[in-house]
Amino acid sequence: MKVYTTFPSRPYVVIGLIAATNKLFGNPKTHAVELAKKVGADALLLIDYNRIPVGTTGNWYGTHNYFSGYGSSWGSMNSRIHYRVIAQYAAIRWFLGLNLAFALEILCFSKNVEKTRR
Repeated sequence: MKVYTTFPSRPYVVIGLIAATNKLFGNPKTHAVELAKKVGADALLLIDYNRIPVGTTGNWYGTHNYFSGYGSSWGSMNSRIHYRVIAQYAAIRWFLGLNLAFALEILCFSKNVEKTRR
């Protein structure tokens, strides 16, 4: 499924919003695509993407020698930052690919929303 980072040039209708995270393992894009397929979306539009550091892991190994008041050591250390990724997507359906009944349903819904705003 195509994921757009800018507005598509084709006419489309937003059929839902999806908030996806990387959970314990994985990619938020993968989770968003799974959800979008369930609601019948044709594509996704990336709205927001945040990486939040949540912790680090690392290790050090080596030796330390002490001889007559002098010390020396050698070793290696590595560290890794872990992130929680939160992405917001709009599930979209191409407007030309809609059937007439669905297009009328969207039109009626938008008119009802306008009435409640007044």
